[in-house]
Amino acid sequence: MSEPGLDPTRRALWKMAEAVHDARITQDILRALAPRRAVIYMLHRFHDPALGNDGIAVDHVVSCIRTLRSRRIDLLSLRDLVEHAAAGRGLRRPAAVFTVDDGYRDFATVAAPVFEELGCPVTVFLTSGIVSDRRWFWWDRVRCMTAASTRTRIPVRLGASDEIVLPSRPAERRDLAEALIEALKWVPARDRDAKIDELGGEAGVALDPTPPAPYAAMAWDEVTRLESPVCEFGPHTRTHPVLSLESDESAAWEIEGSWRDLRERLRRPVPVFCYPNGTRASFTARDGRLVRGAGMLGAVAYEPGFVTPHRPDRQDLTALPRRTLPTKPSRAPTSVTGVLGLPIRGRA
Repeated sequence: MSEPGLDPTRRALWKMAEAVHDARITQDILRALAPRRAVIYMLHRFHDPALGNDGIAVDHVVSCIRTLRSRRIDLLSLRDLVEHAAAGRGLRRPAAVFTVDDGYRDFATVAAPVFEELGCPVTVFLTSGIVSDRRWFWWDRVRCMTAASTRTRIPVRLGASDEIVLPSRPAERRDLAEALIEALKWVPARDRDAKIDELGGEAGVALDPTPPAPYAAMAWDEVTRLESPVCEFGPHTRTHPVLSLESDESAAWEIEGSWRDLRERLRRPVPVFCYPNGTRASFTARDGRLVRGAGMLGAVAYEPGFVTPHRPDRQDLTALPRRTLPTKPSRAPTSVTGVLGLPIRGRA
C-alpha cells in the first residue's frame, strides 16, 4: 500500500490500515484466504566486498527468505512452479520463487552458499555467450568508459544530440552512464555494439577484452560446480539483446542457441527462458513461439502479477510475471498474500 495524497485525518487512517494489514494475525488470515498463487522474485547482483561490486545485500535476501518461511509460504523452484502451471495443478499454499538474472560471479561468491545453506531453491538465468567468451556485458562497458574518460566532450551522436558532454563530478557521470544505457538499450544489438565501440574510441578509453572481477560473469566450471537440486540454471539468450528489435533469424539464434548451450553444458537445465529487459515492449509473440518451439515449457518476463497454476486458462506460460524483492523483509509475505482488495505490499 502506498500513501495517497490525503488530508492529515485520512492519512492517519491510512497508516492504521497499513498497520492492520501488515500485522501477523492479519497475514495469517490472508494466507488462509489467499488464492493458491505464487510470486516470482527477480534479482540481479549481490554485493561482494571482495569483488567491490554494487548489489543487494545477501543479509536482506536471507531475512526475506526466513520471513516467508515463518509465515508458512512455500519456497518452490521455478521448475516445479512451471511444471505445475503447465499441468494445471494447483499449489498447496501460496508460494514464492527466487530467480537471478545474468549470472554475474558475485552469485557464486556470496549468494549461492546462502541459498544452499537455507535450502531455498533458486534459478539463475545465464547469458551463455558472455559465459563462454568471458566477455563484458555491454552496459558495464558504457559505465566504465564513461567513468574512465578524461575528455569533457565526446563527439558521438546518440538520439537528438551530436555529442555527449561529460560532467566532472563522479555522481553526475554515473547518472549520465545510466541515461546512455537506457538509450542504447533500445538500439538493435549490432548497431548498439558499434555505437559503444565508437563511444570508447572517442572517449579515449580502451578496455581490456576480459572484464575485471567486479564485472565478470561466472565461468562454466563455476556453473557446473554450483548446479544442484537447490541451484539450477536457465537460458537468458547468448548476448542479451532486446529481442523485439531483432530479426527472426537473430531472435532464433539467441533463444534456441542459448537453450542448446545450456543443454550441452549442464546436467539438467531448467526449460524456462528469461527475456532480456523483460518488459512487454522487449519481446513479442514470435519470441514466445520460439521458446515453445525450442522445447521449453515457458518464459519469464518483468511485469506485475502472480502465477496461478490452478487457472491455466488465465496464465500465459510464455510471459510469466516477475517482480523485485521487497525492500523490507516484513513486506515479503504480503507481496504474496495481500488479498481482499488491498494493494500488494513490497513494491521496490
